[in-house]
Amino acid sequence: IRDDLVTGVQTCALPIFLYFLTFFEDFNHEIRDYGLNYLRKTLERLTWTPKKGEKNTDSLLRSYCIAALGKMDDEEVIAKAEQMFQQFQKNSSSIPTDLQESIFIVIAWHGDSQTHKKLISLYRKAKSQEEKIRFLTGMCYFKDEKLLLQTLKFSQSIEVRSQNMHIPIMRVAGNPYGKKILWPWIKPPLIGKNEVSPYLFMSLFPWAKHQFLPSSLVIWMASPVIFPISQQTK
Repeated sequence: IRDDLVTGVQTCALPIFLYFLTFFEDFNHEIRDYGLNYLRKTLERLTWTPKKGEKNTDSLLRSYCIAALGKMDDEEVIAKAEQMFQQFQKNSSSIPTDLQESIFIVIAWHGDSQTHKKLISLYRKAKSQEEKIRFLTGMCYFKDEKLLLQTLKFSQSIEVRSQNMHIPIMRVAGNPYGKKILWPWIKPPLIGKNEVSPYLFMSLFPWAKHQFLPSSLVIWMASPVIFPISQQTK
């Protein structure tokens, strides 16, 4: 099962990876066409409905395909996700747990300020941290830079647990519409040193060196100058 999962996820991940990598290139539509064709066939095989006794790989791949197709602007997936989200607001058990995050991502990708407000409202009503993380993740996939900045600001508020504050930063970094705003947003707290918790920095450090931060600043983040020993051990 583990080999099947790795192979399946890697195969499905390639189209969306290439799509986002070439997002602002003239030939991006060619990557999109290939990805849509492959992912549609995969979702058609899996269907939207989890089957009793199905492999864990099928459950994970279904969720991945829905999110990927939604971000590739597949009209059928968008319409289905919007329908399911409307039902979810009336009955929170209407969407299987494994599909919720993917549905929220698709809804955000094609949403507006009202969608953002709905996700924040649902976040506040959520009873478990697992639910909250799903809504928080969805909020990271808007196309509107202003809404992404609102998400980042919200992620550093007292409403989000310190151990979850890094999640929106990583997710927004993976959003093509978020890459331009992320470093300018995070730079002032980095330089200010005292406005963002050391826990957040240490959560980001292993990942940041492969993403949006210059290598010199990654080294700087790890310096005791940023986090005095007394702070690191609290």
